[in-house]
Amino acid sequence: MAEQQFGISNDSLQQCAIIQQKGNYFFQQKMFDSAQYYTLIGLKLARAINDEYSILSSLNDVAINYKNLGENELALLYIDSALNFFKHKEEMYESYCSMLNNKASIHAQIGNFATAKAIFEESIKYALLCSNRYMEMENYLNLSQMYEKINDYKLTSYYLKKYYSLKDSLYSIESQNKINDLESDYKIEKKNLEIIKKDSAIRSQKSKNRIYSILIFAACSLLTMLYFNFKRIEKKKKQVEEKNNLISLQKDDLENLNHVKDRLFSIISHDLRNPLNTLRSYLMLSDNESITADKKLLFKNQTISAVAQTGNLLDNLLTWANMQLKNTIPKKVPISIVECIQDVIDTVKPQSVQKNININLQMEDTVVITDIDILSIALRNILTNSIKFSNEHSAIMITSHIVDHKLQLMIQDFGVGMSKDQIDQIFQKSNQTTLGTKGEKGSGLGLFLVMELLQKIETPLTIQSELGKGSTFILLLNKM
Repeated sequence: MAEQQFGISNDSLQQCAIIQQKGNYFFQQKMFDSAQYYTLIGLKLARAINDEYSILSSLNDVAINYKNLGENELALLYIDSALNFFKHKEEMYESYCSMLNNKASIHAQIGNFATAKAIFEESIKYALLCSNRYMEMENYLNLSQMYEKINDYKLTSYYLKKYYSLKDSLYSIESQNKINDLESDYKIEKKNLEIIKKDSAIRSQKSKNRIYSILIFAACSLLTMLYFNFKRIEKKKKQVEEKNNLISLQKDDLENLNHVKDRLFSIISHDLRNPLNTLRSYLMLSDNESITADKKLLFKNQTISAVAQTGNLLDNLLTWANMQLKNTIPKKVPISIVECIQDVIDTVKPQSVQKNININLQMEDTVVITDIDILSIALRNILTNSIKFSNEHSAIMITSHIVDHKLQLMIQDFGVGMSKDQIDQIFQKSNQTTLGTKGEKGSGLGLFLVMELLQKIETPLTIQSELGKGSTFILLLNKM
């Protein structure tokens, strides 16, 4: 007996967790006989100490082990015991729908497809009751796999579409908030199993530290450049004071450098805030222990991609800053406009995904003559502005026309739009800031900087907008 083997004491709950950990270890090694041995001992000890959660967890583990051993009748017996244990406990609906999913999977393995389908649907019902979108998504995936097994490809396709549709929707800000709430509840519920998860948490922390190190290094490099530029400005100030006969010329030079410094801080604030918030969201998702390994790998890949995009963004900002400080003449060269726009779309994609905004690029490729770095920064600010002031589940259209041997590029959103006074303020270079449709903050200089950048490459900008109907930004570029 478990109580005879280990003794009942204040450490019994910890002993139970350690035994379950051993069972989980052998389960991961696919040594199901050994896993079942320790899982059954853990169940006896859980019953002896009468710990409700440990009993439920052990019953579920025993059932899953029997399923993998091919002993489906025993698997059903134990999963039914777990279900009966808390069938009408509303606070345990999340665990209940997970157990139902396991039971349906056992019936599907046996070949009781009609029964399995009914139980999957019941699991989905409880998943909806407790707003567990991941368990709902897991049920759709299991249903598609079951119908694929019996060669019913129509239903396989139907449930796969529901699975991917729900999977995509989980990237919205609302879903991320629910994930954070679930994570908090999950940590409280799993407090007695933190020892088992310790190694995984350490690996996750190391991964986060590596990403933070990359961001800190990039930020330090940028701040170092700003420090030396600031020193240069201070030096110019002293030279103005010492050379009274050149005071007018040096004063103009000093004002220009101060202007560049202010613009540099502003564009960094405007362009870096959203990518860093996106990275923080991905990192928060990577800590959610209810997410499967496949999903964690997906979040990891997305985080790596976002870091790479942020690095590219920093490179563009440094190019812009050097051009301003050194008064460099723009390097106008032939470029593919479609490739340039696609790179910008990839940079802002994390923000658009969070609001489920689809960016549609519908134009033929054309070679234009311009400075690609300046144009990329300007386009990124326009797209960021369109995303900020667009509602969720809307779209942004990018199209083009040939007008008088020039390329007319149009970026159209269907968001809140602007009044004539607001448009006039932009062209008058009046700084302003407005919260986005989801409360996004900005520096108020996005479109102001766009105007300044496009003037350097002699690209006219026209804004057409109406309150409540969205805005259209029109650029006129020289063709090859």
